[in-house]
Amino acid sequence: MRLLALLAILGSLAACTEPGPAGSGQTSELWGRAGERWSPRSRLPDFSFAGYHFGDDPIPDVPVRASVTDFGAKGDDDADDTEAFLKAIASTSNGAILIPAGRYVLTQVLKLTRSGVVLRGAGRDATVLYFPKPLVDMVGPSPDWAGSNTAKGRWSWGGGVIWCEGRDAGVRLADVVAPASRGDSALTLSSASGLAAGQTIRLLQHDPPDDSLGRHLHAEQSKAGPGMLKALDGRLVDWAARITSVSGNRVTIDRPLRVDVRPEWKPEIFSCVPDLQELGLENFSIEFPDSPYEGHFTEKGFNGIFFSSVHHSWVRNVSILDADNGVFFHTTSATHGISRGVTISGLRLGTRWRTKAINGHHGIALEGPQDCLVVDFVIDTQFVHDLTVDSVCCGNVFSRGRGRNLCFDHHTYAPYENLFTEIDAGIGDRLWKSGGPSDGGPGSAARETLWNVRASAPPPAAAPHPQLNIIGMTAWPTLKSDATWIEAIAPESLVPPNLHEAQVARRRR
Repeated sequence: MRLLALLAILGSLAACTEPGPAGSGQTSELWGRAGERWSPRSRLPDFSFAGYHFGDDPIPDVPVRASVTDFGAKGDDDADDTEAFLKAIASTSNGAILIPAGRYVLTQVLKLTRSGVVLRGAGRDATVLYFPKPLVDMVGPSPDWAGSNTAKGRWSWGGGVIWCEGRDAGVRLADVVAPASRGDSALTLSSASGLAAGQTIRLLQHDPPDDSLGRHLHAEQSKAGPGMLKALDGRLVDWAARITSVSGNRVTIDRPLRVDVRPEWKPEIFSCVPDLQELGLENFSIEFPDSPYEGHFTEKGFNGIFFSSVHHSWVRNVSILDADNGVFFHTTSATHGISRGVTISGLRLGTRWRTKAINGHHGIALEGPQDCLVVDFVIDTQFVHDLTVDSVCCGNVFSRGRGRNLCFDHHTYAPYENLFTEIDAGIGDRLWKSGGPSDGGPGSAARETLWNVRASAPPPAAAPHPQLNIIGMTAWPTLKSDATWIEAIAPESLVPPNLHEAQVARRRR
């Protein structure tokens, strides 16, 4: 009996110290070394579909079709090059617009409203887009969706000097006529006529008066905020997946459901037909003038990049300096739809002129998008909110990033199943600092996940997010409850070090 007990202990220790790709290390009970302990119904979500083309393809190198110099741009830090840029964008389809090395003065917003257009500089240190005016001067007061309750007309959480706004023209296809559970990968429809493998569909579900869907998103540990329910008109789920097969009225999809499907939530299937995709912004810097940050909700609109209902697009090797807001994802209207499958790679947010402790509002704000990937980012300053998730965004990944003193802002409105992995948070004493409206509900819905997050100072107590997962941090002792799951593994010992990359590798196998 003693021998059997000893063997059991040794086996347990071996399972927790399986050799990793570069040697030995500790593994999580929720994953293992290569996903052998994981299942689609696990409290550890599947993040492998984040990014361009849902993680299936690399960002392309699109052929150049035109140069801004063809339309008269000088790039001499003197002449106003706005008209040349606007003409180049209006005249180019399905190709890249080259922006040669130089410093270009731009006094109007650059709007991308047609698919397949790429703005390509000669490098972040070579091509500079200088915007001397904020949005309040170029566009005027902000609309209601982008303004602030305390400073009307300010551009506090929307808009950008590069503005990409589309809409999803999807139509209703069918009802879902049978319940399904989180982790399932099939749906039974009222009709599958016209559906085929490879098609992307959207699952919509609505919160009934008893808030049962809102509570479900919060793992039955809390309810949805009344402000969120009003703003979203009760539509708490608008989630996309691709069909892999059709058999009668039953469709199989390429990923596990993130939430249950129940008849009382009026589940229905819509087509996914975005009119703005395959956009690229790459290899340049955006710079703003010497204008000090005046504080929270005072933002005039020195905002960098704005995405609304943009699909399968990218930002690659872009720097933004002295911004009120760096990159925004935002839904301007419930009928426009949300952004999906966007990769932001190699983004740098910093300052040249601003020297305060806090130099802007939002660094990278994911307000509503799904399955987006932010990778290899650097925030070399501090914002009120450095990395933001809200508005029922899900499946998004922040990976391989670092900052001076990052906060993971869970901004209410039920963000759920988002991942922060292999991140150096810098000091880390404001890790859980979050904002959001008082009627927006709890900071987060279920299963937010931190995996291998490092900080030089002990972070404050773990946030009370429902079914929060923290693996690869030692600031708190191991705790394995339904409410909070913490595995206090030293980051340097955690195998694999990056959960997103491990899940992508597993899915591709």
